[in-house]
Amino acid sequence: MTDLNATLATTHAMVGLLEKVLNMRIHAEGVQHIPDDRPVLFVINHFTRMETFLIPRVIYQETGKIVRSLGDKGLFKGAFGTYLRACGVLPTNEPQRNRIILGDLMTGRSNWVIYPEGAMVKSKKVYENGEWVLDTPYQKTKRSPHTGSAVLALKACLHRLQYRNAQRRGDNIVTDMLQERFHFEQAADLGPHHPVIIPVNISYYPIRPGQNALSLAAKALVKGLPRNIEEELKVEGNMLLTTTDISVYFSEPIDLKPYVQPWYNISHRMLPFIKESKRINMLIGSQKNRLMKRFMKEIYENVSVNFDHIYGMGLRRCRKAQVSEVDFLCACYCAAMRIREFDHRRIHPSLREALIHIVTDRDYEPLNSIRQCAIDEGLIHVEDGIYHINRDLQRSEHEFHNIRLKHPIGVIANEIEPLTRVVEVIDNTVNQPAVFIRKKVAQMVMDLDEEEFKHDYEAYYDADLSKPPENGMPFYLKGERKDLGIVLSHGYLAAPPEVRELAHHLNAQGFPVYGVRLKGHGTAPHNLMHVSWEEWLISYLRGLAVIKNTCKKTIVMGFSMGGLLAMLAAARSPKDVAGVVTINSPMKLRDAKSKFVPALAWWNRLMENFDSMRMDYVENESENPQTNYSRNYINGVNELDKLIDVAEEHLPKICVPSLIVQANQDPVVDPESAEIIQEKMASDDATIAMLKYNNHIIIRGERSQQVFTRIDDFINHRLTKRIEKSSSI
Repeated sequence: MTDLNATLATTHAMVGLLEKVLNMRIHAEGVQHIPDDRPVLFVINHFTRMETFLIPRVIYQETGKIVRSLGDKGLFKGAFGTYLRACGVLPTNEPQRNRIILGDLMTGRSNWVIYPEGAMVKSKKVYENGEWVLDTPYQKTKRSPHTGSAVLALKACLHRLQYRNAQRRGDNIVTDMLQERFHFEQAADLGPHHPVIIPVNISYYPIRPGQNALSLAAKALVKGLPRNIEEELKVEGNMLLTTTDISVYFSEPIDLKPYVQPWYNISHRMLPFIKESKRINMLIGSQKNRLMKRFMKEIYENVSVNFDHIYGMGLRRCRKAQVSEVDFLCACYCAAMRIREFDHRRIHPSLREALIHIVTDRDYEPLNSIRQCAIDEGLIHVEDGIYHINRDLQRSEHEFHNIRLKHPIGVIANEIEPLTRVVEVIDNTVNQPAVFIRKKVAQMVMDLDEEEFKHDYEAYYDADLSKPPENGMPFYLKGERKDLGIVLSHGYLAAPPEVRELAHHLNAQGFPVYGVRLKGHGTAPHNLMHVSWEEWLISYLRGLAVIKNTCKKTIVMGFSMGGLLAMLAAARSPKDVAGVVTINSPMKLRDAKSKFVPALAWWNRLMENFDSMRMDYVENESENPQTNYSRNYINGVNELDKLIDVAEEHLPKICVPSLIVQANQDPVVDPESAEIIQEKMASDDATIAMLKYNNHIIIRGERSQQVFTRIDDFINHRLTKRIEKSSSI
């Protein structure tokens, strides 16, 4: 055992190094469910070859437990086969295989990993018409999953009971027989507890097949590369060489005692004349399917539901041959939001805060990636924003070894087929009328924004520094106009009331207006220690989602930092945005000390555990202390600096009419910012309104009317006429 431990420790170190080199992101959850004092049989879904090494590595890393497993008999050749045996891996054709496994589980010498499907399930198809079924190349028809794992677990428990009963009777013949068969020497070797089963789910995101360095190298070096190996390199090689989230979830242990103890005792009392071996076989026969269905359910219902699942199942369940991409993605958003509310459902980060990107952001890489995957396999054809769905491809059969290449979207959808409630929600949502779904998206986003603010306010509340909660609440002003709506954001250190006067002015003209609350604002200053510019963008995109789903076109507008976010929204969602208005938005800041903020932020991270050595914030004297924070946190300034850089990079993507309002003596923003914005924009209609102000906040009070007039002129003359002209063409 010492040699085995040393070999496995070396192997795990090598795999750990490989993980770092390949940038694999492995997340293990439920590790607390693995008991310290009981033998464990881990039953795991099987989709890739690398699971043979990956799962033992994860278990060892998280718990220090050594686990053994079975390997394909074809791998046990030459030096590699010797190495596998040294690692405790047994070939599937090992004559003593079951006795070794049973002995380990009875005594606790080793824990075991077994894949109950009996083979890789490349199609991820395990559930059909409410039943667990498998379709592998090694059988002619679909069948129920193997019960081998259940049988081994039950036998380990029953043979322990058999041994203990024989020991109490003084039956040395039986105890000696069991000791010899299962390779232990005395009663003390059995330990105090029965083994348990722990179902384990392993999920991958994203799954994208294609040529990669491994597949190309293998093809060049090996003539006549077997087709199944080439396929595995194209799928699994891509997963290794690109950033893939690998989520491993350990369910709570399944106690085997209820499956064996009562029935074993009853059979002894009621059927004393039956041989022990026959009694054990009868009990196993009566319980193996029940146990198998239990752990299969827990394995497959603990999949981490991700955006690809929603997208793939949405295409499968959509009853229309053609559907607007905008409507389809809105339906995916609604379905995902509902699924997030389910109890006991594992949700991948792609369905968390960043989900808003799928309905607002045409540059969102996860959406572009799964859409391109569907296009490449021929499942959809996109023309003028319409999905044309290939029903024949969805219904066609694929060979076991090419389904991951030919129909990856189908494989992804299959993974959540056992989650019947999830599938039902997706089915219902993608087939709802578009007008209903769009209203639903707008309402969901507003509810989410309000709930998030209430949560943040409670979490960061400071009796000395927090303003009343109504100061930070986002707001929506309904308007009669449906052709044009406005998203409006406050600036850095402020809150929605900063832009409320402008919002009411615009709303009085009939425009619906959504007043954004940027993450970290409207609560307490130290909230800014824990926010990023990406979270500010998500806050702004929520406002865009509300307006674009209630109006035909949107004007994105923002004061100071809010203007940076408005420009980003316009650059990333050009089809939804009719125009941009920025007011005192920085490309350059007046304060020379801001140049040292990145270095100071780095220092604060370095001194994380030394409070006295950090400089987290500086006092802030604001023009509007009723709304703005009285402290300015270094992390917030650092994120603002990053946002300025990102916004500047995106300026060449802005092609819509734009108004750039700037105070000529702004004490915070260098007025040159307006010229930088205008010069770098791709818009042929970007105008600077340089106004004579010597303060930064120019959208409140009596003097704000000049700003409002310029904005009115931009919207009601230049922008509206342009929209009318484009609509008539």
